[in-house]
Amino acid sequence: MKLPSRRVLAPAVILFGIMVAHAILETARDALFLAKLGPDKLAWAYLAIAGTTLIAVSAFRRFASKRDPRSMTLGFLVASVIGTSVIALTITFAHWMVFVLYVWTGVVATLVVPSFWTMVDRSWRITEAKSAFATIGAGGILGAMVGSVFAAQQRRHDVQRREAAAHHQHARIGRDGFGAPRLQRVCDDSRMPGVFWQEGRPQRGLRVAGGEHQEV
Repeated sequence: MKLPSRRVLAPAVILFGIMVAHAILETARDALFLAKLGPDKLAWAYLAIAGTTLIAVSAFRRFASKRDPRSMTLGFLVASVIGTSVIALTITFAHWMVFVLYVWTGVVATLVVPSFWTMVDRSWRITEAKSAFATIGAGGILGAMVGSVFAAQQRRHDVQRREAAAHHQHARIGRDGFGAPRLQRVCDDSRMPGVFWQEGRPQRGLRVAGGEHQEV
C-alpha cells in the first residue's frame, strides 16, 4: 500500500488543524451565547451571520481570481487568530462581545475553508486530485471529530469542576452556618432529596426551615 506523499499530507494536516480549532471554537461560542444572551437572540445572530457572510463571499469572489490563493488563505488564518484573540480578551468586559464572537466564527468558517480548497484546487492537476483530495478531505473529517470529542471532554470537566465547587460551598455553609448540631447536605435535591448528615450519621426526611430542622 502506497503511503500519501508529503505534498498530500501537508494540506491534510492543515485542514485537520483548521477543523479542530473550528469545532472547539463553535462549541465554546454556543455555550457562551446561550449562557450570556439566551436562545431568544439566536435568530438575530443567524441574520447577522447571513448578512455578513454575503458581503464577505462577494468580496472573496472578486479578489480570489486576482490574488495568490496561498497568500489569501494565510491572510485569513492570521486574521482569524488575531480576531479571535481580541474577542477572547474583551469578552469578559462586555457581554455583547459574545454576539460578535458568534457572528465572527460563522464568517471565519465561511471564508477560511473555501479559501483553503481554492488553494488546493489550483495546486493539483485533475488526474492527481482524484486520490489526493480524498486524503485531504479525510484529514478535515478527522479534525472535526477530534475537535468535537475534545470540546465534549472539556465541557464535562468544567461541569465536574463546578459541581465540586458547589459541593464544597454547601459543605462550608453546613459547617459554619447552622451551628450545633451541624447539618451538611451531601447530595443534590434532584437526585436524593432530604438526605443530611447529622452528628456523623445520615438522616432522611430532614429539612432546614427558618434555621431549624423539622421532620417531614
